[in-house]
Parts: sequence; C-alpha cells; structure tokens
Amino acid sequence: MMPGKDFSRTPAFHMPNLERIAAQGMIFSQAYASHPKCECSRAALLMGRSTTSLNAVEKSARNWNAPPSDSLANTLKRANASYGAAHFGKWQWPQTPESMGYDASDGITMNTYIIYMSDNGGGTQVLKGGKALVDEGGLRVPLIVNGPSVQSGTYCDEPAVGYDILSTVLDFAVPGFVLPNGVEGGSWKTVLMNAGTGKIQRPIDRLVFHHDVDVPHPQTAMLKGNLKLLHYWDTKESFLYELSIDLSEQNNLAAAKPAVVAK
Repeated sequence: MMPGKDFSRTPAFHMPNLERIAAQGMIFSQAYASHPKCECSRAALLMGRSTTSLNAVEKSARNWNAPPSDSLANTLKRANASYGAAHFGKWQWPQTPESMGYDASDGITMNTYIIYMSDNGGGTQVLKGGKALVDEGGLRVPLIVNGPSVQSGTYCDEPAVGYDILSTVLDFAVPGFVLPNGVEGGSWKTVLMNAGTGKIQRPIDRLVFHHDVDVPHPQTAMLKGNLKLLHYWDTKESFLYELSIDLSEQNNLAAAKPAVVAK
C-alpha cells in the first residue's frame, strides 16, 4: 500500500478487480482497523467511536456505551430520511440489522463511494504482531476509497481509522449535520477531495486501541503523528516507536524519551 515500496504488497495474490478499483481511487498507506479483533472493530466502525469509549473491547461485550439509534445507518437516515441502507455479509451481535438501521436496497444508487477496508490486521513479514495484538501487524490494514471526485491513482499517508467511517459518510451525505455526542472519528472528505493532501480532524488528536482478553498482556496503544506508544497493563512496560523510521516496531524509544511516554 506504499508507492515504490515492494515490501508493502504481497506477490501471493492477484486481485485484478481490486487493483482496478485502487487505480481509479485513492490508496491509504497508513490505515488502521479500530481494533485487532473483528467484532470489536466492526462495532467501532458502525458507531463512530473507539472500542474503549464504546465499551466493546472484546467480542462478548454487550453493554455498549451508545444506543443502536446512534449507529451509522440510523444517524444517516435521521439526517436525511430519503436515504436507505443495506447490510450484506457477516453479522455477529445481539443487535439486529434492523435495530441498527438496515433495510432493503436495490443495488448500486451511480453516486456510490466504495470503501474497501479490513476489520483487523493479519500480520506480515514486515509488521510486528498480528490479529488480537495492538502492534502494527494487528491493526494496520488496507484501505481504498473510490467514488465521485476521488482522483485516480492517488495516495494518502494521513492516519485513517475504521471509526472515521461514520463521520466520513455523514460528511458526504449531509454536510454540516451534527453528529451524535461521543463520536470520535473524523471525516476523510478533505483528503479524498484534495488528492490525499490535508488533515483528518478528530475531536481527540490521537488514535486509541485497547485489548485485554485472550492476549499475553492487557494492552493499549496510542498513535499521534508518527509516534506510537504501546503499554502493557500487567507488567507496566511501555514501548515508544517512531513509525516513520521504524515500521517494524523494533527500536523502543521509551527509555530515551521518558517525557514523551509520560505525556
């Protein structure tokens, strides 16, 4: 997903249709799933909140800190009742698709934006860790957006995260609509309309990831700019990485930059 860097692609799969979509749209080289496990990541995507704030940091979480009426589809239809929404594929929550605002659709209504993204990382030969861990290998995912006014063949290295999607969709569909309180995602509209340049503005100026079950250490990661802090809650260990020069998270800067870690 990085231009000119062969290590960021895999030669094992040939996906001509996906490559065609990518060539016609924008590819993001620093995109993150909202969580390193799929159920939690999809919950954050549809609610526009980090899994920590949503209280959905493990797949059996049921008492979310936001009602289904605040979901992407319900909020979109509340903003403009002429919109419909459809869900196709995996569903693994106690909430029904109907309660989350999904109804029938007759297919793709030529003003369609395609957002292609994974809900958790899978690990690579370059990235550390994999699914369930908040290392880059558990979080970093492919992201492609294709649609009207998205310039073909462009790249964006601005950090993007799955829980930005709610804000992005509402920004395109009903610009200026006031989002539900607590939404933490920012809109990608600025970078999508400007060939990948600009900033994604969020209420909180960092990305937050947390996972504390079925992993060796309960762990939280925060990403701000190119600095990433990983903390183990049981051992109290902290790891600070400069991702722009250490994508594999091999050089722990925590001891050298204690003030940054403390902040």
